[in-house]
Amino acid sequence: DNTIAILLSTKPEQILDTIHSRCQHVYFKPIDKEKFINRLVEQNMSKPVAEMISTYTTQIDNAIALNEEFDLLALRKSVIRWCELLLTNKPMALIGIIDLLKQAKNKKLQSLTIAAVNGFFEDIIHTKVNVEDKQIYSDLKNDIDQYAQKLSFNQLILMFDQLTEAHKKLNQNVNPTLVFEQIVIKGVS
Repeated sequence: DNTIAILLSTKPEQILDTIHSRCQHVYFKPIDKEKFINRLVEQNMSKPVAEMISTYTTQIDNAIALNEEFDLLALRKSVIRWCELLLTNKPMALIGIIDLLKQAKNKKLQSLTIAAVNGFFEDIIHTKVNVEDKQIYSDLKNDIDQYAQKLSFNQLILMFDQLTEAHKKLNQNVNPTLVFEQIVIKGVS
C-alpha cells in the first residue's frame, strides 16, 4: 500500500531503465576536488597520489583504503609513462600495457588507471582552453603544455570517447589487455 523504497547508488547509469523511469531522483554534489585532495594530504597521502585518486573517487575512506592496500605511487608513474608513450610512440604504448597491467592487477585498479588516464587528457584539454587551475597532474605542467599545443580538440575528443568506451568494456568484464590495446589502436593518432 504505502511502501517507500529508497535506492542509493553511486552509479545510477547501471540501474535498469524500467526502474530508473519510476524513480524520483535526488542528486548529491560530491565534495570539491581541491578540498578532497587537501583532506587526503592531511591523512598523510602524498599530493600526487591524492590528485590521481581524485579522478576515481570522492570518498575519503575508499581513497585511504586504496592507498593503504596498493602502491599507488608506482601506479601513477606507470600511468604517466604509458600516457606519454600513447602520445609519442604508439608501438611502445602497446608493449607498455604489460607494465601498466602489472601495476593495475585487479579490476578496481584498472578502473582507477582509466580514470587517471582520463585525468591526464583532461589536464591537456584544460590547458588548451586556459582553465589551468583544475590540474590533476600539477607536477607535469610543462609536459602537459607541450601536448596541448600538439593535439587538436578533435584528437582529444576522440581520446575521451575511447576512454569512455574502455571504461564500459572493463565493467562488462572484457579482458583488460584488450581494453587497453583498443585505447592505443583507436586513440590519438
